[in-house]
Amino acid sequence: MVWPVYPIVVQGFLYETLAMIAMVFSVTDIFLPWLPGGVTSSVLFSVVAGLVMSGLILRFIFPKYHGLGPLSDGRNPEGCVLGSTKDNKLKLEFTCNPKACYSTMGDYEKKRDAVEKVAKAQIKKSGKLRMYKATTSNTFRPTQILSRETKTGEAEPRLDLTEFSHVILPPGVLPPDPKKENPPDRMSYLAEVDVEASCTFETLVAALLPLGYMPLVVPELRTITVGGAMVGIGIESSSFKWGFFHESVVECDILLGTGEVKQGLGKSKPFNKGDMELFRAIPNSLGAFGYLLRLRIKVQEIKPVVQITRRYFPTTEKFMDDLIKSSSEKYSGPTDKKSSNDPKVVMRHEWDFVDGVALSDEGGVVILGKFVEAVGVKDQTKLLDFNSPNSSQNHHLFYRHMLDFTRVKGGTVVSDEYLSTLDYIWRWDKDWFWCSQIFPGISHPLIRYLIGDHLLRSDLYKKFNDWVISKVIEPILQGPLYKLGLIPEGVSAVNQELVIQDIEVPAERAVEWVKDIHCKLVRSDLYGKVKLRLSDVFSTGPNINKTVCPIWCCPVQVQPSNDQLPYPLFPCHPEPQLYINVGFWDALEHPVATNGGNKTGHVNKALEKACNLSNNSKSSKDSSLNAIKTLYSNNYYSEEELYRIYDPEKKYEDLKATWDPHGGVRGWIERIK
Repeated sequence: MVWPVYPIVVQGFLYETLAMIAMVFSVTDIFLPWLPGGVTSSVLFSVVAGLVMSGLILRFIFPKYHGLGPLSDGRNPEGCVLGSTKDNKLKLEFTCNPKACYSTMGDYEKKRDAVEKVAKAQIKKSGKLRMYKATTSNTFRPTQILSRETKTGEAEPRLDLTEFSHVILPPGVLPPDPKKENPPDRMSYLAEVDVEASCTFETLVAALLPLGYMPLVVPELRTITVGGAMVGIGIESSSFKWGFFHESVVECDILLGTGEVKQGLGKSKPFNKGDMELFRAIPNSLGAFGYLLRLRIKVQEIKPVVQITRRYFPTTEKFMDDLIKSSSEKYSGPTDKKSSNDPKVVMRHEWDFVDGVALSDEGGVVILGKFVEAVGVKDQTKLLDFNSPNSSQNHHLFYRHMLDFTRVKGGTVVSDEYLSTLDYIWRWDKDWFWCSQIFPGISHPLIRYLIGDHLLRSDLYKKFNDWVISKVIEPILQGPLYKLGLIPEGVSAVNQELVIQDIEVPAERAVEWVKDIHCKLVRSDLYGKVKLRLSDVFSTGPNINKTVCPIWCCPVQVQPSNDQLPYPLFPCHPEPQLYINVGFWDALEHPVATNGGNKTGHVNKALEKACNLSNNSKSSKDSSLNAIKTLYSNNYYSEEELYRIYDPEKKYEDLKATWDPHGGVRGWIERIK
């Protein structure tokens, strides 16, 4: 049972808990000497009683205690939030000090100049720069967990950029330039905002929503940073319209490996080919050229509420067909007679958000969202609220509700449910999509109540999972008892393989990928931890008792470009190529299929091989139909394969030699491995 260990670990109450156990043991030894079993029973009783007492203290006496530092991004652990429902309308308002979210351009420039001096001094001293990350890392490479734990755990201290974590006001939200006539694309109609690169999306969203805006793409986990989404890859349910997060970035300031800050990278005027090549190589570089300090990004206007439509389909083919059709652009110009080639006509979509969940090879659920101004009086009961402490749905699970059609009378479509825009943005965070299942008991309402709503969030799940890996699993695998063969394989987790992957699959291959590749290679239904019963989704059908695994399917449309590969280190082809991001996250364990666990990586290697069509039974060599795996997790490509797949135009080495000639920051391969 995950409680009470989970809140004790993530809130840094370990030493206090040990003291509590010692105190209970002392009391037990004095007042309960008659316990059967002698010292062994006393110790066991003391451990259980000490853990339970600590869990109750953290829940009811010190619910906001955190002894190991901030729970979120270095300021208020809850960030800024939105006001609640008033009458029949949701009002966006501040409920905390705006200073927690905002900085000024003057403050930013002072910090920028100061960190440049520190970086140059560090380069002069050691020749190396490495950033200290205060927020929980959202990458999943077990071999790198221990090296992230402290600022000073290495020979040289890391560069602390945690102060670069604000939205910059003024200038704040910059409206579109009214002087522009016939903008070349719909991006030109959008407002812009400056934000510091270590700012989490939780802070950015909290700052923008009360102003009536949100980023074009908000990755689904709260503590992903804006800079991290640029150097990595960020997607969400608005990506069918706006592409990857990095496509919304207009310009940036970057601290290069030389210690110099390159300002305004990406500006179109004055045009500099070398600067633009570096700017376009930053996505998926994982920070191999330097550390971002500031970004200017496009933002979109919002409404307070998102209306949800969800549709269940019994086959993978029908599910994918509807997902792709829902992503198609709908014409909506000034008049129906206008030509879509008229530059003054903006092409619009029917939906604001599109994603879905495949249920193994047994169909899936398409989830659609549309902004609305308010919830009607008659529909107040259909306003979902999984986050407010006093809500009757507080301890319910969003993903189970979205996938549950057992109570839908005679149909497969639900189109009249609502979420506040804030709740919609973070809908997947509270249960890490559905990956909170890996912690025993955490789905039970009583356990969720005892843990506390403020601890049910992705960064703390990740923190706890990293603790289990570094403090429990790795010591067992490296310990003498395992080496002597005295620990059973099921206990040692030696055969546990983390299969945590997001793979961009061309829409033409999506059905094949889910049915013929994923579901045959990744058998979570047999030896995984994340699974559902089909009977939890639908009450009738031939395979109603079958175990299925949820697979996130999110359409992504790379924005139009004159370049065949606009971002050279992430070779996804631009429009008209539509991709389906296939996201799957689980820990598999089997004595044969995952023998050797993460060291051998049998399942991950098979998925990597399947990405390239030339490795499959189909002999097509059309690279535009190759799937592309994101690099935030374990990968087993050789160095030669990584360069061939992710740098087909051979840009990286020349850019690295130009902008970081002495290797001041870690290289691309070093960051991936």
